[in-house]
Amino acid sequence: MSLTALLLGAVAAQAEPVMGCRDAFARGFDPDAIVEPWQDNSATYANGEIRIAKLDMIEPAGTPYRLLVLMGPRDEVGGRRCVIVQDSDGDGFARLDFAGRTSAYDPVTGLTLTFPVETAIGGDQTTLHVISIELNSQTGDVSSDKKPAER
Repeated sequence: MSLTALLLGAVAAQAEPVMGCRDAFARGFDPDAIVEPWQDNSATYANGEIRIAKLDMIEPAGTPYRLLVLMGPRDEVGGRRCVIVQDSDGDGFARLDFAGRTSAYDPVTGLTLTFPVETAIGGDQTTLHVISIELNSQTGDVSSDKKPAER
């Protein structure tokens, strides 16, 4: 299922891997969650049209990391779309390797960012995964896919 459908509420019973920033602010998101130093934990793409930043939401303590995405298309007053990428269970990640990200651009699908992450599997145990996030700043579409990491 596409994340666009999730954003539109097509599957209300499931947690959303992409959450609008307004919903995040309503749930207590604080801009202070951007991990410092900012120059090491944020990046821009597409001539600055897309900005990403690693977030440490502090809670839940075992899975606090998420990814903030600002992207086009811009609205009528010039604002960018703002979303937060999290794990499919609605929590964050136990670890999000921002420096280990890769990127690729396809003119049809847009920018794909890939991050090594650790996800919680119970108690203090985690498992390695790779998340791929497709961002199309022309359409505003965001999709995410999580796969087990190759060892």
